[in-house]
Amino acid sequence: MAYDIYAETTALNADKIESMLKQFTYKEGWAFSIFTHTSHTVSIFELRIGVTTRVSDSLVGDKTAIQMLVNHPFSIPQYLMDDREAERWLLDCILMVEQHGACKRFKIGGKDIFYQEPGEGAISYRITRKR
Repeated sequence: MAYDIYAETTALNADKIESMLKQFTYKEGWAFSIFTHTSHTVSIFELRIGVTTRVSDSLVGDKTAIQMLVNHPFSIPQYLMDDREAERWLLDCILMVEQHGACKRFKIGGKDIFYQEPGEGAISYRITRKR
């Protein structure tokens, strides 16, 4: 099997971030964890930010708010980060989740104006104006 410097670097970054999370605090209802899995002999490392939120249950027409956990996955960078870069990367991930929430709540005349597809595999948290 070939040596993969990126996998080793990503694993080091994941360890650094996981260690940082042990000392980290943010908002109540937010959970942070490192998720690791192997796919086709490739190790994948993600930061997962879980946010517990209250939403109306529109699927059954109920206006009562229910609690829901929304996960936001972020791929751990493959370049070797120092402590300051890792802290800034974590902050950037949090800001993308906060921005996503702001886009969902931003309304004019009761209508959503902006759309933001979450997730790196989608539009990478790019804000799009609805037509």
